[in-house]
Amino acid sequence: MMLLENTGFDYFDAGLALFGINALMLLVMAYDKLAARKGGWRVPEANLLLLALLGGSPALWMAMRWFRHKSSKRSFRMKYYALVVTQLVVIGFAMAM
Repeated sequence: MMLLENTGFDYFDAGLALFGINALMLLVMAYDKLAARKGGWRVPEANLLLLALLGGSPALWMAMRWFRHKSSKRSFRMKYYALVVTQLVVIGFAMAM
């Protein structure tokens, strides 16, 4: 990728950061599902979407299926899908540069 040549960009560090944010997303979704069942304090949807925006969108997708959490709420799914499409467009433009 020409965009990242000679910039000091470290793919290992980026991969490690993405792993961490996705692990955090899975933990947060598991916590929110448990809180939903027990009537406890919930994680705001905006926070879930922010974690997805920061790179946790694959884990959010997995958690929605594994935990069956937030998967039936249409408004949340639409926001999530819009976020993923936006991420893919940005990645596509970045790779084209």
